[in-house]
Amino acid sequence: MNGSILAEAPAVSPLSQYLEAVSLGALQGVAEFLPISSSGHLSLAQAVLDEATGRQIDPEGNRLLVIVLHVGTLGSILWSYRRDLWATATDVRYVTSVAVATAPLVVVALTPLKDRVEAMFAQPAVVGVCLLVTAGLLLAGQYLAVRRSDPADGEEASPSSREVTLPVAAVIGAFQTLALLPGISRSGSTIAGGLMSGLSREEAVRFSLMIGVPAIAGAGLLEAKSVLDAGVSLNALPIGPLAAGAGTAFLVGVAAISLLRKAVSNDRLHWFAAYCAAVGSATLVWQLT
Repeated sequence: MNGSILAEAPAVSPLSQYLEAVSLGALQGVAEFLPISSSGHLSLAQAVLDEATGRQIDPEGNRLLVIVLHVGTLGSILWSYRRDLWATATDVRYVTSVAVATAPLVVVALTPLKDRVEAMFAQPAVVGVCLLVTAGLLLAGQYLAVRRSDPADGEEASPSSREVTLPVAAVIGAFQTLALLPGISRSGSTIAGGLMSGLSREEAVRFSLMIGVPAIAGAGLLEAKSVLDAGVSLNALPIGPLAAGAGTAFLVGVAAISLLRKAVSNDRLHWFAAYCAAVGSATLVWQLT
């Protein structure tokens, strides 16, 4: 899943704390929405850092920052769709579709299976394969969207739908569950699932982001519960860097959502597919040589 960017323990210097928070906020804003898999990149970064220096990224570091970054990226979605947010929230059929699409992820995330799957598939070589899968999903989704609007000779154009039916929501929910694997992009898999199911380009992006609201909020709440259970001090990081990180994640997230919407509308998902394929292939070469 498009997961959180975790940091090493905060530096003592206040300036370093701000720089780290802003950097991680920017990375989170980009990786949460562009279909490149933040979880996959985090796994690869940890593997590269470990091999190069012997140090590992601390998965417990800056846990308060992780929570506020979720808040920042969640705000990006709400701001980007602020004009029709109320209409969406009061549309019982649409909200039901969001719930249906979210249910599979909730079931898996609340069981021990999630941790086992993530641990099993966190090896760099497997991440490389999953990035190639992400590339394939993006290309397949774009191909079907283009074929519907511009069919081959002798074929009739198939109209795209703006209505997310419950069966379509279930399919997209299944695609979202795949994103628990590091290297499978949440936004990429759900947008591809929507396009494959016949949704219009704009609605595929919109629904992907709408189901991102409970996904991101849920991830933040689970992290908050973990922080409270672990007895982490709420003063572990000053409020200034926390606010800077959240603000950066919000602003960069808004820009990333705008770029994503334009890329899908203009059939440019192959840009991200090429990037994922390149990183995935390079990872496999690195691991197999």
